[in-house]
Amino acid sequence: MILVTGASGELGRVLLPMARRQTKATGTTFSRAGDDTLTVDLTDFSAVDELFD
Repeated sequence: MILVTGASGELGRVLLPMARRQTKATGTTFSRAGDDTLTVDLTDFSAVDELFD
C-alpha cells in the first residue's frame, strides 16, 4: 500500500496514478479533495492516527 500525500499538487497528480497502476494506493489532500482522495490535515495528529488505523 502506498500513501501519496499532497495528491492534488503538481507532483502528486502524476505520482498517484502511477502508484495505482502498480499496487493499491491512496492519496491525501488538504484543501482540494477529489472523488478518489481523502482530505487530511497532516498537522492534526489525531487525524493522521485515524488515517493509519
